[in-house]
Amino acid sequence: MHCKQDQMHRMLQLLLGRSSGSLRKLAVYAVPDDAIFSFIAD
Repeated sequence: MHCKQDQMHRMLQLLLGRSSGSLRKLAVYAVPDDAIFSFIAD
């Protein structure tokens, strides 16, 4: 469980970096489908 939380933290840091730190402008590129969002939400 802790490993998954660390992975989530890194993903969010990456996404926030691409969106100039704004949660409202998260920039997500090359996402093949909604499955990745389900994974992130879980």
